[in-house]
Amino acid sequence: MSKLLIETVSADEVRLVPLRIKFGSGFSMFDKVDAFDNDGWWVGKVTGQRGPLYFVFSETTGDEIACHVSRLRIHLDWVNGNWVSSRKIVS
Repeated sequence: MSKLLIETVSADEVRLVPLRIKFGSGFSMFDKVDAFDNDGWWVGKVTGQRGPLYFVFSETTGDEIACHVSRLRIHLDWVNGNWVSSRKIVS
């Protein structure tokens, strides 16, 4: 049985949970997304799709993973107290 991932980070790295944003058409090629894998959210870009699976490449790890659409979200950055995405600004 695996254990929960515990990591120590500085306070300026802590963010509110990102808002859930629904995009009716799903994800497109090269969309910047967060993929839930290995007990954490990893930033990557969509590189392909087969049915409900999206392939996501992470520049950080150099890995490409197959991820079910339910384990993906559009990537958001925390900028000046607002969540910002490449598609839409959310406050």
